[in-house]
Amino acid sequence: MTTTSLQNRIIQAKNDGKYIQTSRLFLMPLDVSDAAEAFKWCGDPDVTEFMNYTIYTNVSDVAQWISEAGYNCFGFFLRENGQLIGSGDVHPNKNGAYELGYNLAKAYWGKGYCTEASKAMLAYRVAQGYKDFVSEHATDNVRSGRVIKKCGFVFRSDGSYTTFDGTRTFNSRKYILRIDSRNMDVDGRWFEKIVDGSKTIELRLNDEKRRGLKIGDYVVLNNLCEHGDLRKCVVKVTDLHYFNDFKELYASLDMSKCGYPKYETPNPNDMFSYYSAERQSLCGVVGIEFEFLAAV
Repeated sequence: MTTTSLQNRIIQAKNDGKYIQTSRLFLMPLDVSDAAEAFKWCGDPDVTEFMNYTIYTNVSDVAQWISEAGYNCFGFFLRENGQLIGSGDVHPNKNGAYELGYNLAKAYWGKGYCTEASKAMLAYRVAQGYKDFVSEHATDNVRSGRVIKKCGFVFRSDGSYTTFDGTRTFNSRKYILRIDSRNMDVDGRWFEKIVDGSKTIELRLNDEKRRGLKIGDYVVLNNLCEHGDLRKCVVKVTDLHYFNDFKELYASLDMSKCGYPKYETPNPNDMFSYYSAERQSLCGVVGIEFEFLAAV
């Protein structure tokens, strides 16, 4: 794939609202031009061992699958070079529940890419307003089970599933996940720092909008810069730091995690442009520490 064609696809995916960016990956719909790369996992018996579909034996059949359904399936591409390494989605299953599914080329196993892509696809659906998700893996497919658990799913029940052609049936383990989320707005310059990983704590008044926020909740941050290339990002709360006011917070937290350069001496009075001293005294303040999941 040429650089120009890749960039054109990225632009189209963004325009269609089907682009997801993580720290190391970008996700966008598959295209028939991806068939040869996708065959590397669709035609690999180690990858397809526990899949619903029968192993593909030629590239043309993969191209046909992509032409019929690929636009509803995200390809996982390395940001560093545009290499396609896998695919997946969080899609409505036959029961109407949103189900996580994924494939990854064997050469990229064990590097955390599948978990990163899976968390991003869940975040994408959370940004659309969905809360409840399911997933399932063959009992013997312990590698897939680790991905599901790292995404936060909890075991619900044992079960089984049969391949689409009816030739194989697997014992399975079924999981559920409910994701509570909040929406917040963020200035463009801070939004960019969150996406590039240089800001991992968001500073807020601990008012009624933040009270009740829990570790594990997702926060959808809306980019207030109208010209921003990415409109939202989704983060997962990993810790909550409470203080009486921002002067106390600035003296206590590592401000480089709050988006300030290491060489700069941050001034807590900067926060007066957002919250008055009276409101800080009344409500207290909170540093929301998070894991960046995806930007869309």
